[in-house]
Amino acid sequence: MEFARTSPKNLKLVLTARRVDKLKEIAEEIKKEVGEGVKVLPMKLDVSKPAEVKGFVASLPAEFKEVDVLVNNACVTVQQLLMSRKTDSPQT
Repeated sequence: MEFARTSPKNLKLVLTARRVDKLKEIAEEIKKEVGEGVKVLPMKLDVSKPAEVKGFVASLPAEFKEVDVLVNNACVTVQQLLMSRKTDSPQT
């Protein structure tokens, strides 16, 4: 939200998360507070899926492909890391 409040009028924000419905709510809040000078694009992205991450920028509309600022707010817990490890391979 701070980027939108303090930015020039040509700011483009891409909001990503697994739940697009929440992103749409945030996008509307930004538009209400800042106005139409900031373009906001909510998109589904699950950073735990490498294929989604790898193809993400290519899936963006052309006007959003130039990235100036990237904020990653994903969370990975120790439990998730342990659960994702393969038990049949040696660990170093």
